[in-house]
Amino acid sequence: VLARPLLLQAGASFQQLQMQPAFSVSPFTANAAGGNTDSANALFANLRFHRQFEAADETQDVAIDYNIRAAGRSIGSDFGYTRQHWDFVYSLARGNQTIQTNFTAGFISGNAPLFERFVVGTSSLLRGWNRFEIDPLGGTRLVHNSVTYKYRFPRQLSGQVFYDAGILWQGNGNSGGNSGILHSLGVGVSRSIFTLALAFPVREGRIDPVFMVGMNY
Repeated sequence: VLARPLLLQAGASFQQLQMQPAFSVSPFTANAAGGNTDSANALFANLRFHRQFEAADETQDVAIDYNIRAAGRSIGSDFGYTRQHWDFVYSLARGNQTIQTNFTAGFISGNAPLFERFVVGTSSLLRGWNRFEIDPLGGTRLVHNSVTYKYRFPRQLSGQVFYDAGILWQGNGNSGGNSGILHSLGVGVSRSIFTLALAFPVREGRIDPVFMVGMNY
């Protein structure tokens, strides 16, 4: 704890990736077939600021997170990259009503493994879109913003209306996979950790509603 609202975490992760051999080989015999193994070791640090402001009739909550992961030959990694991620959340609650905005940005330089890439079309980023339709391999640049209005009903039931906007693209001079700015709208209801939502990706000329069921821990 650097200061009361400021927390710093740091550490290292060590992972081994078993690369799939030819598709004709059964995955149960991958090791025997000589599948390649790569090391994905990385150092990481996370800086988090969280502060809550309370007044007589309202509560404001601010959370800012910055995360960086770095990998290279010096720590025995077969991948060399730097991954940075920013997340800003602000919420204002008054009575049974809450409005929240979330801004997320990400930047990757170097050669990162696929699991480190950014994806959208999830339960929190560009809800309702299909992540594989946008970019099945993920991107190295991300900017996303969402605004959510919530109303709390009796018996721990709450309804929400949300709007998402974001863009995912590749860096390093590669224009492939640029999603352009995408938008989605939706409504939902939640109780405790369970959430039901109906999201509408904004497309030209048609509406493709997507029903989502999720659990938030």
